[in-house]
Formats: sequence, structure tokens, C-alpha cells
Amino acid sequence: MSSPTWRDEFYRFAIERVLKRSREPARILISGAADYSMPLYVVMIAEAVPRLVEITVVDLCPTPLFSCGWLSKRLSHDFRLVRGDVRSVDLGGPARFDLICTDAFLTRFEKDETAEVLSAWEDLLDDHGHVITTARLAEIELGGMGRQIYAEKLINSAHERWRKTHAGSASAFAELSRRLDIYAKRVISTPLGPAQDVADLLRTTFSIRHLEVADVPDPLRPTQYLRVVMRKRE
Repeated sequence: MSSPTWRDEFYRFAIERVLKRSREPARILISGAADYSMPLYVVMIAEAVPRLVEITVVDLCPTPLFSCGWLSKRLSHDFRLVRGDVRSVDLGGPARFDLICTDAFLTRFEKDETAEVLSAWEDLLDDHGHVITTARLAEIELGGMGRQIYAEKLINSAHERWRKTHAGSASAFAELSRRLDIYAKRVISTPLGPAQDVADLLRTTFSIRHLEVADVPDPLRPTQYLRVVMRKRE
């Protein structure tokens, strides 16, 4: 499972730049969330800018939503949590977001489904809205032991954060750990291909403002990710 912390500098710079130019409150969509890391990044950066934000999190899996709900209570920041497929989710009327922010979300889909996600993002964005995301470029084989290691690292990371903040009860953290274990052992990740192929795919829908390829310290083995900032075409 990917983590925004592997790309800390990229996300901080890109999100801050978009928020400084956005309306207030800025409407942010987290399209797929492995845990609460991405909304936490958005909140921290928004407070530093400063900029008021309204955050919506959409995910099919209840575990990330549970995690984001836990963070929402911890920060006293009201996230809107919606369980559904971003390609067809009903957000209760025209939804126009200033920013869609997600980490390695496109790798959760087969290649022929990626265009559907890009089209959905385009429809959900306001004029001049942006997408900030990453995409894994290299293959990672996850056997049973690999998934067990993934689960243990994910839970240990969450426990370290919980220990430092003392946020929430021990029973709430135990439930979060149980759900994280299930998620890590079931999650599917599909590489999208060489960087140029991925860039060409993204350009079918969006105008690319920034694009780079970087190595990241994946818990299982080093791999490469595409980092990209895109804007809705006029």
C-alpha cells in the first residue's frame, strides 16, 4: 500500500500552491484513501497557508472511511465521508471541487478502467480545478508473506502515531488495527505501464502542469512512481 509520506515534499509543495490560488473555503475531494494520511496532509497544509477547506472523502472500502472518521473527530474537522465508486457516486447534486487529491489511486484499477476514473474526475472538478496524484510504474509481486509484512508495517505505523498522540481509546485503535489488517491483505495494485504511456493517458483528459518520476522507499522493495499535477482543460 502506498503512503503520501513517501512523497512528502511533492504533496506539500503541490497542495500549498493550489490552495494559495483557490477560493475560500476550498473544496477538496480525496478520491480513494488507504488511511487518513491524505486528508491529514490537506488539513495541515491548509492551516499553514492558511485556507479554509471543505473535505470530502470517497472510497468503496469502509476501512479507509473509518480511519478518516477517526481523524476527523481527533482534529474536530468535519469531513464528509461517502462510501461509493467515484465513477458513479451520488454526492447529492452538482459537485464542483477545486482540488482532487489522491495517492496512487489509479493503480487500483485495470488499465481499461483508468479512463473512466479520469472522466469522473473531470466531471467533478470546477473550472480550472486541479488533480494532484501519483501512479506506480513498476510491478510488485505480493505473495502471502509479502501481504503479511505489508499488514504488519501498516499497523505498526498506525500504532506509532497513536502512541505519540494518544488519540482515541485503546478499543477504537484495536478496531482500526483489525480493519487495516484486512485491507492490507486484500488490496490490489496494478502498474499502469512506462511513464510516457501513463503521461499520454493522462493527457487525453487533463492538461499536465507538472510531471516527474522518482524512486520511493516501498516497504517491500524500491519502486518508481509518477508524480503529477493536472488541471482541468478550459
